[in-house]
Amino acid sequence: MKKKNKAGQCLRMAASTLWHDKSPLGDFYRIHRAKSGGKGAVVVTAHKMSRIIFIMLKDKVEYNPEMLTQAPKSHTQRRIKQLERQLRQLKTVA
Repeated sequence: MKKKNKAGQCLRMAASTLWHDKSPLGDFYRIHRAKSGGKGAVVVTAHKMSRIIFIMLKDKVEYNPEMLTQAPKSHTQRRIKQLERQLRQLKTVA
């Protein structure tokens, strides 16, 4: 997987090592590996890492692994509310 972008190569190599990592990024990689296979998971995880690095550089903040664990929780809560709203709408129609 040779590309001209050296930063992208480094991020993909770093992402491919997350298989055994017990961190939120490792969990993210394993979830996407189960969904889309190895190459897709590497690309998605490398993109996630690039967004994290960009935020760190732009806002001049340190890496906070807690923001990776909060995002899925809030997504799950939003999804539950959305499904409950759809259920209420279906009950009123039927």
